[in-house]
Amino acid sequence: MNKKLSFATCLLWGMLWGIVLGVAIDKLAMGIALGNMFGTMYYLFSANSDKNSNDENKENS
Repeated sequence: MNKKLSFATCLLWGMLWGIVLGVAIDKLAMGIALGNMFGTMYYLFSANSDKNSNDENKENS
């Protein structure tokens, strides 16, 4: 999958999984907060890895 996910998509998936986590631990607000944090971190780390791979491709050509 070469297409980068948008920030909104990562945040949405993080919130959905956060709601599931919050229901499981019986603390909905904490689950949503953790889900948003994980969604944001996933977006930031995937954006960083995409940038690094693009830099490597430019150096090789």
